[in-house]
Amino acid sequence: MLNFKRVFFILLTLFLAFSLGCSGSQPKLGGELGAQFAVSPTKASLGQKITVTLPQDHPLKMSIRDPKGVWHWVHEPEENILFLPYSDLKSTTQITLLTSKLRGVSWDNGKKVAGLVFNQPGEYLLYFADNLETEPENTFHFKGTVMLVE
Repeated sequence: MLNFKRVFFILLTLFLAFSLGCSGSQPKLGGELGAQFAVSPTKASLGQKITVTLPQDHPLKMSIRDPKGVWHWVHEPEENILFLPYSDLKSTTQITLLTSKLRGVSWDNGKKVAGLVFNQPGEYLLYFADNLETEPENTFHFKGTVMLVE
């Protein structure tokens, strides 16, 4: 028959092992690395370059929301959307986007449409995440904005 101390010790050991196992599996959500993420300039015109600085450990998927609220997927390997070379994005800490040439994929009535991302004046949200199809609080991500002016 097990005594109380032995049962207590076994339960405590199991609880600690479970707690330690869970603590390492929490997703990274940007946190302290956010200071290493930057978008420059924050106001640009068509034809201008935008520089995005990323920390060494950064998400490998990218989408951009245009002023009308349409999402343009720029880099999503699982969907074979690769407007940025995967090897370059994986190893770099800085990317340059040319507003007059950057292409992405959006969906119109369920149809995949490729086209220019920066296509009208207004605010654009640049979004990097491990999972583009979940809420930002549930995935490792960085985001910044650029105002495209005429």
